[in-house]
Amino acid sequence: MGKLTYDSHLTVEFDDRLLAHLQVVIGMKLRRGESFYFSWRDDPKAGDGRSTIWIQDSVPLYYRYYGGKPPALNRLWIEALLATANTATGLQIVREPAGGAHGTEGDLRHASRSSTTASCTPSATAMPPPSAPRSRRRCGRDRSTGSRCSAARASTRPRTC
Repeated sequence: MGKLTYDSHLTVEFDDRLLAHLQVVIGMKLRRGESFYFSWRDDPKAGDGRSTIWIQDSVPLYYRYYGGKPPALNRLWIEALLATANTATGLQIVREPAGGAHGTEGDLRHASRSSTTASCTPSATAMPPPSAPRSRRRCGRDRSTGSRCSAARASTRPRTC
């Protein structure tokens, strides 16, 4: 059982394999500058309840694995966890998809890079109509680097990037 320590005050135990997948998903969200809730069911020994924390880049996280060898990562599970993290209720633990091939670390780095570069987090009012091409959104973020567009820094008005 690995441990996730949140803000040096809260330590929660998770299976090493699950913790490795959570680390990837949390890292992807924080790299994008996105804060979110993370919820899990508590161990029955601790009261059989549910816990939720707010994850943001200013709060330190520490991952401690019991095993010395990193587990193989499953791209489908990462995508399923990421899908929950992108909802209003936040990241929730879901079962590992059956039949999901274990991807290599290189495959997952590529998936992470493509997901990050495609990320554009516009406000609800700045979303293009459904008929608009998906490649261009008004957002103020440079999709190739994930940083703020230079045009957006120069003015407060969001630019198409």
